[in-house]
Amino acid sequence: MNRFVIALALCLLALGGCAVVAPPPAQGELTITLDTEPARPVAGSAATLAITAASGGQPLLGARVLVVRRILGVDHPGDDIIFESDEQGGGRYAATTTFAEGGRWDVQVVVTPSTGEAHTATFVVEVAQP
Repeated sequence: MNRFVIALALCLLALGGCAVVAPPPAQGELTITLDTEPARPVAGSAATLAITAASGGQPLLGARVLVVRRILGVDHPGDDIIFESDEQGGGRYAATTTFAEGGRWDVQVVVTPSTGEAHTATFVVEVAQP
């Protein structure tokens, strides 16, 4: 299972950059949101990615949440980072990252419920130059 999720995340890297924001889910489907702290991260400084996952309007507990990030429009292979977020409770998950440079970053969130298949939402995060 662990290898499957990592393989899925690597496949997403190859296909990434196509979507800007995940479409709204149909009723009963998995909902994934992303907020950043600070609201506009600054390159070179730590930023928290706050992820909320819900299924059918109920907080999703015990999921595995991977985050894949890459800068858009620039080929920096070292900037493609995959990391796991920590469960905070109540369907909330968090991860801390440092963006290498300012610009538009593609952030893919892969949520795998303990009893289901992986769901992916893609967000664009604007990162400021220091």
